[in-house]
Amino acid sequence: MKNPGKVLASKANVLEVLKTKQIDVLMTLGAGDIDTFVTPIKNWLSQ
Repeated sequence: MKNPGKVLASKANVLEVLKTKQIDVLMTLGAGDIDTFVTPIKNWLSQ
């Protein structure tokens, strides 16, 4: 993806990385247990 604003975060630090950004568009991509981050990310964005 050619986007200078993209960020690659690990599962261990994804919420901490998100909290440092002003988010207009958020795309998550992964395999396996990526679905475990839906609720924590949704809760954080709803605050």
